[in-house]
Amino acid sequence: IDGSENYFNSDAIGRAVEASGVPRSELFLASKLSHAASYSREGARAALTAQLHSMRTSYLDLFMLHSVGPSVNAMREAWGEMRAMQAEGLVRAVGVSNFQITDLESLLAHDSASTGGSVVATLQNKFSPYHPGALHTGGVDYARFCRDKGITLVAYCPLNAWPSALSPLDDVLVAHIAIQLNRTPAQVLLRWALQRGAAVLTRSSSESHLRETAALHDFELDAMHDAVVSGLGWLALSPTNRPPASVEDILGVQAAEEMARQLRAMRSEL
Repeated sequence: IDGSENYFNSDAIGRAVEASGVPRSELFLASKLSHAASYSREGARAALTAQLHSMRTSYLDLFMLHSVGPSVNAMREAWGEMRAMQAEGLVRAVGVSNFQITDLESLLAHDSASTGGSVVATLQNKFSPYHPGALHTGGVDYARFCRDKGITLVAYCPLNAWPSALSPLDDVLVAHIAIQLNRTPAQVLLRWALQRGAAVLTRSSSESHLRETAALHDFELDAMHDAVVSGLGWLALSPTNRPPASVEDILGVQAAEEMARQLRAMRSEL
């Protein structure tokens, strides 16, 4: 269950957990430090204390920085307090969200220098075929970076359009693959993310949709289907957003753009 200081859902989570009767040990509760004022030692501790109280629990399984915060020094101060609260058993793991790779590398270096080792457990970022790891990936392979560093990549908004115009759920190639596999487009996209090594976050008020998005472990995308879904990233090509070099341009987007460029050049010469 994913929460945050600025989602204002901690109390609702606490009431739901309490009413469910499910043992705490069977639940995974996560939340984030979000407000600028919380990016300090005192602020981080106050934020966690308030969320623990609202969620009616004595610990969180995961506590994250929601962003790099108001400054590098503020981020490091808050992170240091999160590490201290982890040592106290108030949180089981600590991670980050909405970090660029350069931000994460800076935190990893600081963490290792100050504590002798890094314990960044998760990177929770936008992750979809069009934006595989960030809103503007710039060709950086977020999935590979996280694998190499032993960090769990957590995909949020894996199904919606934001920040693009087209949702991958509406892509005709995804729909075609879903028909071939007798699955839904959502299942195809979530399975694709799992095969990148990512965990996935989805939300729905529909029980049938929740069951649909949980049924991902009894099928796989083969190499061709996997390459097609990965290749959709080339359709969102821009000066600041492009797939990693390891992703084949299976749809021929770059060749089509080059041909269009040449045609424009020819017209300008006429």
